[in-house]
Amino acid sequence: MSITKTYAVICTKDLERAKGWYSKLFGRQPDLTPMAEVHEWYFGNGGIQLLDDAERSGQSRLTLIIDDMDEIRRGLGERGLRLGEASGGDFATVAQITDLDGNVVTFAEPGPKAKEMNKGLR
Repeated sequence: MSITKTYAVICTKDLERAKGWYSKLFGRQPDLTPMAEVHEWYFGNGGIQLLDDAERSGQSRLTLIIDDMDEIRRGLGERGLRLGEASGGDFATVAQITDLDGNVVTFAEPGPKAKEMNKGLR
């Protein structure tokens, strides 16, 4: 099987309100709105789809691997968003933020053990 791109899906009950919040989170407007009920942001070989789905809103979970937690925290603060306290250890440092529907976005900065493990996967 050859997979060329993956998307994480976040369900919301108010697409336009959520679009505003995720635009603040990512620091930019969506890259594409391929249909009326979907907004997309692209990152490398993947992306995030914001989906108008009231029945499933608040149940989505998203983990974003980042390089610098302090930089993310500063950027979010400048855009009026507050990232929760960081926790973790040798494998990763993580901090979370919850969107307006209750969906949870986790930022994870790899620690020394994760970086060593990932060397063998490349």
